[in-house]
Amino acid sequence: MEAFVSRFARLQDMLGDKLLPAYLAALGERKGALLDNLDCAERLELVPSADE
Repeated sequence: MEAFVSRFARLQDMLGDKLLPAYLAALGERKGALLDNLDCAERLELVPSADE
């Protein structure tokens, strides 16, 4: 179970640090800090809620 949790946490980190900024850049959006990128993703309706 601990290995699964660790891998899931690394996946989340990679998505937030690498994939989301690259996707936003491909859409022509400005990249910023993680919270700014999540707000932008919420505005583009990629995620239901940046707060959650």
